[in-house]
Amino acid sequence: MTEKQLQNLVQNDKRTPNERREIAKKAGKASGESRRKKKTLKEQLLLILETKQSNGKTVQENWAVALGQKILKGDVQASIFVRDTIGEKPVDKVEANVTSESQELLKEYLEQAKGGKLRE
Repeated sequence: MTEKQLQNLVQNDKRTPNERREIAKKAGKASGESRRKKKTLKEQLLLILETKQSNGKTVQENWAVALGQKILKGDVQASIFVRDTIGEKPVDKVEANVTSESQELLKEYLEQAKGGKLRE
């Protein structure tokens, strides 16, 4: 944004309730339109995947075969894509089951570390 545009901005708390309502209304309409366009694109892509090709298979079936061939040739990115698509992606987060006893031990350890007692 330019300096002039920044100076023309009005904070919401300085707008009347009617102005805020109108702005929210416009934003809601724009958001709905955007969601409809995205949904339409998804529906179109799903239709394309179901389209039969000259070999009698669907685009999706041909796509799967092509990915399989890439994997057999050693394409790591294709392997990762298929692994993630079929739901076998490794978990990115670590879950821990911490008991109150282990929490107390951890607190004691941290206190000792702060006091420099662990270096002995």
